Amino acid sequence: MKRFTYVLAAAIAVTVALPVKATVPPEGSASVTVTTDAASTTIRARMRAEQELRQTNVKEALQERKQAVGALRAETKEKNDALRQENKTLIQAGVKENKDAVKDNRAEMKTNRQEAQSVIKDVRDATKEKLQAERERTQGVRAELKAEFQAKLETEKAKLAERQQARQQAVSEKKAELQKKLADRKAALSEQKQKQIQRLLDNTQKRFEAAIDRLNKLAIRIDSRIAKLDELGVNTVNAKSALVAARAQITLAQTKLDAAAVVSVEVAEGETPQEAFNRLKTVFDEAKKAINEAHGALVKVVASLKAVAPKEPVTATSTATVE
Repeated sequence: MKRFTYVLAAAIAVTVALPVKATVPPEGSASVTVTTDAASTTIRARMRAEQELRQTNVKEALQERKQAVGALRAETKEKNDALRQENKTLIQAGVKENKDAVKDNRAEMKTNRQEAQSVIKDVRDATKEKLQAERERTQGVRAELKAEFQAKLETEKAKLAERQQARQQAVSEKKAELQKKLADRKAALSEQKQKQIQRLLDNTQKRFEAAIDRLNKLAIRIDSRIAKLDELGVNTVNAKSALVAARAQITLAQTKLDAAAVVSVEVAEGETPQEAFNRLKTVFDEAKKAINEAHGALVKVVASLKAVAPKEPVTATSTATVE
């Protein structure tokens, strides 16, 4: 009986003292990667290693429990088989005194079974506690690995956001640079166009001024001729009247040309160049009309003087007209 109790106690001690292996691989066993995929691969490898370690620990714990329970059951069976054989021998002998021994043996067999069941229950409870501790340890390791992975993931997200921000900043700066170059080019083209417009306006105004100047010089010559004819007693009333009308048109043309000079500034520098250009065209057309009418009036004056003059009068040329 003492030997049986010693075997049961030894089995319980072996089961309770199951070893706990290392749970997490060393930090230096895997390189810390800089990308999310590499980091997740490293952590997954550690999780697989942890899962394999847990499976090994559980398998060893169950195997040791099985061996301990099997040893207890074999020991109990051997002991009870010996007691049964002894009872059988005693019963066959038929001695009355043997009844008490048989009864004691049967009681001992029952006790052996009960003790074995109790020890088996203790072994199973101890194994259950060990498996629960292994499960909690595994959950802790997984939570630790998950937190590590999440931290690396957040780090990579921050790096990615920083790179994206730097890219966007570079794109914005490049876009601003291109827009500035475009604006400078547009300003240069606009300035060149304004110079071309101003040059065109200046040339047009010079042509009109030259035409008016020729008309004024022609009017002076005609006025001088009229004065000479007056000294000769020639009737120049009609010629003088026509000359007054011609000078009125010359004055009108000069007025329109002065107005055109003001509007041309608005075309080159104003906020509404198209509207100013339309008004400038109208003023130039009016000035052109006045110059042509003045030229026509001077032609009439010359014709009038030719009709009354004793000698050939001064003739007006067509160079004073503006096309």
